[in-house]
Amino acid sequence: MKSRFALVAVMALLAAPVAAQGGGGGGMGGGGGRGGGRGMNIDALTTMYTLTPEQVKKADALLVTYNAAAQPLQQYMMAARQGGGEINADSAKKSTELRAKFNADFKALLDADQAKKFDSVQANPPQRGGGGRGPGGGGGQ
Repeated sequence: MKSRFALVAVMALLAAPVAAQGGGGGGMGGGGGRGGGRGMNIDALTTMYTLTPEQVKKADALLVTYNAAAQPLQQYMMAARQGGGEINADSAKKSTELRAKFNADFKALLDADQAKKFDSVQANPPQRGGGGRGPGGGGGQ
């Protein structure tokens, strides 16, 4: 039961930033940082925070790094949940740590006004409806 609670907590942490940053259900974008795949992507971040070309380049690299680390973990967690199994606490912790690192690294790229907006989005994520299908989905940064 604790593992299920941990999964719900992780999903809630992941869903709010993704929802706020234009995301759909799952991850932080398809294969890599760029593009219009599900979840947060560089285009959504650029629009939301009015990123400069230099910030776009750095943020895109952060997304690619995050996705490379998070995607296998998210797939494992989704498969375990769909199979009726429980998510181990280590996986939930790792997912939370990856997201926290991305958030910290991304915020470090922002100027003062952008960082203030980022903090506001993190503190007041928009409400989402519908059923989600994985970390970052509507049912859960």
